[in-house]
Amino acid sequence: MAERGARLLIVDDNKVNRMLLKRSVELQGHRAVLAENGRLAIDVLRREAFDLLLLDIEMPEMDGFEVMEQLLADVKLRDMPVIVT
Repeated sequence: MAERGARLLIVDDNKVNRMLLKRSVELQGHRAVLAENGRLAIDVLRREAFDLLLLDIEMPEMDGFEVMEQLLADVKLRDMPVIVT
């Protein structure tokens, strides 16, 4: 049986926000992977395929603006849909 729903990467430095978003998208039938900062998110995006990125802007190590710059600079990632949370 094929899996249903989209595969999302949720990026937020706040653990509570990550868990709430994960629960919300999973209750809607989607699958979620979590990253606690932008640097980890870029690493995960380069290894795995996702349908959508839910991205916090204010984070340590690499903020959401820097993540979007990295996405645009990468031919394989530049078309990734992003929703800023």
